[in-house]
Amino acid sequence: MSETDERVPLAPPPPYPGHEKKRSPPKCLNICHFIIGVLCLLLGAAFIIQLPEYFKADGYVTSKNCVNSTVTWNQRTGAGVWSGFVFIICGILGLVAGTNSCCLVVVHVMSSGTVFVTALVLLSLSMLDLTSVSCNVYTNPTVQKWIVLLAMCGIMVFLAALEMLLTIASSLLSLHVACSRTTTRLVETQPNATDDAGSS
Repeated sequence: MSETDERVPLAPPPPYPGHEKKRSPPKCLNICHFIIGVLCLLLGAAFIIQLPEYFKADGYVTSKNCVNSTVTWNQRTGAGVWSGFVFIICGILGLVAGTNSCCLVVVHVMSSGTVFVTALVLLSLSMLDLTSVSCNVYTNPTVQKWIVLLAMCGIMVFLAALEMLLTIASSLLSLHVACSRTTTRLVETQPNATDDAGSS
């Protein structure tokens, strides 16, 4: 038997407690928070400057049952702008939480409650705007400004609902990461306690 035949491949050593790769919240969700925040910020600015007023309104027919103004709740309150800032801050905080201690992950989870309420308020205001604008689109289906305003309200509703779902998902995953790190630290202390008992 040759010398090469006698060689036995070495198996990789078993993993030691506490030496696993540290888990962190998924970056993709936090990046989505940031992107949605930027989109809400831009769309909110479009509401404030009343972008639909720059489009043609030829053949416009007034209706007593509809609100004939393009002024919406998003335009009055600036909800898209301040909501966008909140979403952006949440995304940045989530990205930082993935590289720091467990305390920052907990802070991220707590801030998600504020983000969820903010998204809920934005969703409610956008739904009111969508309902109001739908009447004008039904009465004047070819008027560009109402079609543009309806599209803006619909996009804002979609972004607010998506942000609520992302907030729930990122909060649950961040809590899971925080609990996993706590369990890892407890496992690391057990071998040390055993060694101290053996040496005494």
